Amino acid sequence: MEATFGRVRAFLERFQGNVARPAHTASRPVPDPEETTLPLDDKNDARAGVDAPFVLVVDDHKDTREAYVNELHAAGFRTAEAENGVIALKIAHAVHPDAILLDYAMPMMDGLQAALCLKRDPRTARIPIVLVTAFRALAGDRGRYDEILEKPCDPRDVVAMLRAVIARNAV
Repeated sequence: MEATFGRVRAFLERFQGNVARPAHTASRPVPDPEETTLPLDDKNDARAGVDAPFVLVVDDHKDTREAYVNELHAAGFRTAEAENGVIALKIAHAVHPDAILLDYAMPMMDGLQAALCLKRDPRTARIPIVLVTAFRALAGDRGRYDEILEKPCDPRDVVAMLRAVIARNAV
């Protein structure tokens, strides 16, 4: 599948405007990720080649996503972004990334719920997931994710961890 992740951003901007908000701000239902179309092109970063590792970065804080994405681009990765688990599932099914960097605490669908859905689905079960969280208690909840990084974490540690899980998965 050829995909341009520049168009993913445009899709996400349109899609995220239609997603459910927390109960105190709206009463619309959570969208079904399988019923949403996702336009894709070939890549999102001209510096990264076609064979560059592709990582889906999932975090509800835009500045955090941008910090990870910038560090990943500088390290030669291609990326796509999602602001919650629902959107992450759709993107993962559409583009099958080499790894997923997944925040734990997010609205609509948290990182553990998204990881559980991804690991139970045969289409995405083998994609390595690195969970990023400030909740130390989650370290013992293996099975849903492959590795865990505790916040705050250095973006260089994120890159190193993603390289490791991608290499381990390639064997």
